[in-house]
Amino acid sequence: MTVVLLTMVLGTTPDRMIFFWPHDPGAQPLWSGPVFRTLPEVAFMLLSGLMTAFAMASIASGRAMIVQIVPPMRVGAYFGLFGLTASTTVWIAPMPVGILTARFQSQAVGLVPIAVLLTLGAIGMNFVRGGDRLEE
Repeated sequence: MTVVLLTMVLGTTPDRMIFFWPHDPGAQPLWSGPVFRTLPEVAFMLLSGLMTAFAMASIASGRAMIVQIVPPMRVGAYFGLFGLTASTTVWIAPMPVGILTARFQSQAVGLVPIAVLLTLGAIGMNFVRGGDRLEE
């Protein structure tokens, strides 16, 4: 869901919502406040909020999964590996984002690597086995 919602966010611009629904940027604002005055802006915020909720749930699920699939005597090592991969991602992921953003002069295109990384992670999860918590 995070990848789907990120894709929907990337397809929401001042003149289009979720790639398909056109919006007249000169249309009457929804309200007279300083921000989030147009329908695409509100849609962007709602989609971003949902995407963030799913992303945070996946982080919590990952920690819970480690406890379920790793033998009790190795939980510390696996949590260390989990932390290492998270730190590595924090340092590596911004590089392709920066490169694509600079190359195409578009923040939306710059965020495509995030969707790719999330998709690769979801594919990788299909190969995770465990759950019996047998002592080794």
